[in-house]
Amino acid sequence: MSHCGSSSNAAQSDGGAIDGAGSSSGGSSSGGTDATACSPPSDADAAVTTIASAQANPYAITVNAGGVFWANSNIGVQSAGTIVKAGLDGSNPTTLASAQGTPQGIAADASQVYWTNTTSNTVMAIPIAGGTPTTLASGQDSPSAITVDSTSVYWTNEVTSGSIVKLPLSGGTPVTLAASRSYPESIAIDATSVYWTEYSTQGTGAVMKMPLGGGAATTLVAGGAPLGIAIDATSVYYVNVHDVLKVPIDGGAPVTLATGGHPVLVAVDCSDAYFTDFSANAVVRVALSGGQPTTLATQQTTLAGIALSPTALYWAASGYQMQSDGNVAWRLK
Repeated sequence: MSHCGSSSNAAQSDGGAIDGAGSSSGGSSSGGTDATACSPPSDADAAVTTIASAQANPYAITVNAGGVFWANSNIGVQSAGTIVKAGLDGSNPTTLASAQGTPQGIAADASQVYWTNTTSNTVMAIPIAGGTPTTLASGQDSPSAITVDSTSVYWTNEVTSGSIVKLPLSGGTPVTLAASRSYPESIAIDATSVYWTEYSTQGTGAVMKMPLGGGAATTLVAGGAPLGIAIDATSVYYVNVHDVLKVPIDGGAPVTLATGGHPVLVAVDCSDAYFTDFSANAVVRVALSGGQPTTLATQQTTLAGIALSPTALYWAASGYQMQSDGNVAWRLK
């Protein structure tokens, strides 16, 4: 089971406009970051709006102009996961797919929603407007984080000897970009490269990068236990045990942006990093240059995925295993 996921997008509601194009990260990442997806930070006390409650372990979340989408993993209940869509203002939550095998990561483009089923070892898709789910790939090995660009979908197989896999949106045979990777967790992409974290309980994890078309993998950070990942034009952002850090996109010395708690997933815009803090049950913002973090939401049980739009952030609080006590919420950034 992955430890990380996030994304971003647009709408209109409760005291602010929410508009399109954003960033994604955590157990799943949806295409990295749009650096233009930025607005001045709002008041720390801006209202939190619940999109859906009584959810069965919502974990990964993503958002685009078509809505906000999340995966209810329903951990511990076989083939009972769901993929859910709501309006960007949180309206009209609708189940797009049910009877899924522990959906873990989620991504979306203008036409389809994509997700990984960890226990049934499949990668799936369904039209944003609804319809019949399609199996894009089967026989995977605990597929977890997923992201998509204009030509392909990418995912991690999160096992001891895991892999980074790519499949054209037009279909075909999955291509392994990187093999024999140790517990690849979160994933992000830009126009040229794919980035991922490798988790380790022994402090031997890594932050990695390689060309989208395959080739040699570059280690950006060696050591630790990195989980969530996000990118912009200059830096790779990641969480490691108690810290939120950034490293130059072509390698260099990591810089700590925030420390304390147990951050899990991270997303960024042009001025700030946003992360979910598992131990504090809080959603937190910190400037990309570092400084004093600001708590944006509290009392969010078992926080997981986070997603950004230019003006708003969305998150999933998965609640407790085999209990439908999770929720999905949003607020102005």
